[in-house]
Amino acid sequence: MKILFGALAPKNKKVIALQLLGIGAALIIYNFLTGEASLQNSFVGIAAFFVSARALSNKAGFLRGFLSSIARKYLKSVPADFSPVNRIAAGWTLGFALAVLLSASGIGAICYLVGIPLLIIAVILNIISGKRKESVA
Repeated sequence: MKILFGALAPKNKKVIALQLLGIGAALIIYNFLTGEASLQNSFVGIAAFFVSARALSNKAGFLRGFLSSIARKYLKSVPADFSPVNRIAAGWTLGFALAVLLSASGIGAICYLVGIPLLIIAVILNIISGKRKESVA
């Protein structure tokens, strides 16, 4: 939990973009896994929350390796502590918790309706934060 709350502390637009990317992806995956985001199928989200929270503390797990490979591919420089991976995984964990709460609304596509705009906002924030650095240098 210490890693989760530490990774959720926003420091700049790039960090917020990584967290929103994780939250949006988790919401979309949750709705895909449950079919209609019904409260009856929400145990999938509860299990995914605990598995992803455990993966935050595990340095050699599948989720960390998967996110590290994506980070290495798309980010120009990945710090040794893999803080981008922690940010995405923390957003992912928070996204599954949020998905379970959204299931109580009764709207079948609620996680898609919230997750897709979050992914779009994450991409826009990533582009904005990247261009600002290039224009200053």
